[in-house]
Amino acid sequence: GINTNVVPDRVTFRLDRRMVPEENAAEVEAELRGVIEGAAAGFPGIACAVRRILLATPLTPLPGSERLASAMTTALSPLRTMLIMMIWSSAIQNSGVVNDISAPRSNREPPTGSETVEVTDGR
Repeated sequence: GINTNVVPDRVTFRLDRRMVPEENAAEVEAELRGVIEGAAAGFPGIACAVRRILLATPLTPLPGSERLASAMTTALSPLRTMLIMMIWSSAIQNSGVVNDISAPRSNREPPTGSETVEVTDGR
C-alpha cells in the first residue's frame, strides 16, 4: 500500500495513553486492548495484534513524603514571598506606569498613554 488509491496491506499505529494516579495500570491496559481488539473483530479478515512498549504507573506520593513536603514548604516560604515581591516590583517598574522612586527626578520619564495612573510615594 504505497501508491495512491491502494488499500494498504498493513496498518501500524502507536498510542500514548497517559494515566492519572487514581487509575489502575493493568485495568487501563486491559480496557484499551479490549476496545482495539473489539473494533477489529467487526471486520472479517482483519487480524489485530496489540503490543505494549511501555507500561509506566503514574507518580503517587510515597508514605512519609508529606513530612518532607511540609519541611520544604516551611523553609522556602520566606524565599517564595521575596521572589513574588521582586517579580511584582520589576513588573510595576517595567510597565511604564510607575517610575523608579529612587531615581533622580531628571532621569524619570513620565508615563504615556491611557494606562497612566497617578501614584504618590507617601512621603
